[in-house]
Amino acid sequence: MAKTTAKPAQLNPKQLAEALSQKRADLAEKKRSLKAGELVNPRSIRAVRREIARLLTALNGPAPAESPSKPLKKTRK
Repeated sequence: MAKTTAKPAQLNPKQLAEALSQKRADLAEKKRSLKAGELVNPRSIRAVRREIARLLTALNGPAPAESPSKPLKKTRK
C-alpha cells in the first residue's frame, strides 16, 4: 500500500480533500475485497482508516483546548 508522500499538515485543504476522497474509495475497495475473500492482508483496512482519521484531523484543524468557565469543585470521597 502506498502512503501519502507529504504529511497531512503540509498539504493545502484542496489536496487534503482529494487525498481523503481517494483514501475513502480505497477503503471501500478493500472492504469489498475482504467480503469477496480476495484481500490478502485484512490489517490494511485498519491502516487506511487511520490514514483517513489523520487527513480529517488535518482538514478540520486541531481541537481547541477546552477551558471550563467555572473552576471545578474538588470532592472528597
